[in-house]
Amino acid sequence: MRICGLEEQIHVIDNQVTVEEIIKDVVKTKEILDPFYVFDVGELVNKVIKWQQTLPRIKPFYSVKCNDNSLVLEILAVLGINFNCTSKGEIKQILDLGVNSSRIFSTPAKIALHIKYAKSTCINLTKFDSKRELFKIKSLYPSCK
Repeated sequence: MRICGLEEQIHVIDNQVTVEEIIKDVVKTKEILDPFYVFDVGELVNKVIKWQQTLPRIKPFYSVKCNDNSLVLEILAVLGINFNCTSKGEIKQILDLGVNSSRIFSTPAKIALHIKYAKSTCINLTKFDSKRELFKIKSLYPSCK
């Protein structure tokens, strides 16, 4: 896994400190201009591993629009999680992590440009929510599943 440019955003904290204490300290000691969040990377990894052990035949697709934080996406990619992308930008973001296009799922209500981009990157798994959307996909990307 490569973590580029994230070093200033990642802080390793002693296990004895609570999330509430971390947040209070950050707010008190730093000038916060942007939203921030605190999460336990170990907890993310443990939950993915538990999912994989408990439900080995069910392969989840993480919705990138839910949280597109680079660190979160890189961890999920390394752990073999698949991705649900809703735009060309999200597809590119996941491909830039080195994720194989077979692990990317594209969602409905796509504009023609995004369908063509999915085709150019060999992402051939999608869903549709109307007959009109199905015909649009079929006309632009006939071999898409």
